[in-house]
Amino acid sequence: HKAIENRKMKMASTTDAMKAARAQKAVEKAAEMAKRMVDNLNATIDRLEKISLRIKSRIDKVTAAQGSTASAQTALDSAMTAIQKAKDAVPQVSAAFSAAASLENPKDGAANIEQARNAVTSQLKAAEAALKAAVTALAGQKGADAAASTVVSEEGTSASLEGGATVQTQ
Repeated sequence: HKAIENRKMKMASTTDAMKAARAQKAVEKAAEMAKRMVDNLNATIDRLEKISLRIKSRIDKVTAAQGSTASAQTALDSAMTAIQKAKDAVPQVSAAFSAAASLENPKDGAANIEQARNAVTSQLKAAEAALKAAVTALAGQKGADAAASTVVSEEGTSASLEGGATVQTQ
């Protein structure tokens, strides 16, 4: 009987080691997924910011040509607010992943991760809709179809614009 008990103990320790290895692999996989998701969200934010710079350039051109830009400017301001809210919410996605990784069963934190991600994506969708509204408001106005030029925002960020032009940082 002693041999059977030794065998059971050996199997139990092997099973515990396998469970620990699976748990570690799940944590690593969740960390990779979190990084990929955060990188994708940040890339989307960057793209929308670059688009907003180009729209701001168009608004400036229409204004210079004495066109009406009030609705386009309002939509752009709305988009910029939504982009900023999305930027502010991205760390919450990372925090939700970190919290889930510390749980005994990381899947238990999936609802919090999804809620944090949805908060960011809803802001990004709102920003995209506002940018579309700004473009629509500028359509057909004098000066709106002029080629885009380089634009530097107040923050000194850089962006690549139409025609391959690059914005220089200040």
